[in-house]
Amino acid sequence: MNKSQKIYQNGQSLWFDNIDRTLIKNGWFAEKIDDQIIFGVTSNPSIFQKAITSGNAYSQDIQTMAWSGLDHPKILERLVIKDIQAVSDLLMPVYEETEKRDG
Repeated sequence: MNKSQKIYQNGQSLWFDNIDRTLIKNGWFAEKIDDQIIFGVTSNPSIFQKAITSGNAYSQDIQTMAWSGLDHPKILERLVIKDIQAVSDLLMPVYEETEKRDG
């Protein structure tokens, strides 16, 4: 049993305060969720700003959306929704197993 599972048995759940497409694509989120290390994820605009402006994980999507005529706010909205949906899909089993308390 890992430390996160022990904490969970005591009525607390560890949630990760970060969303980054690189962690979604490389399987990090899936691994931590499957191993019961994290039970949920939170984020905020500054976290997305850092994720989007660091590296090039978002470059192709940004370029494609910009070429299609979308403005900055709409591009940001679509990027955020895509990442939140991807992590939410990974967390769905946790959400169901914990009767909507986590995930």
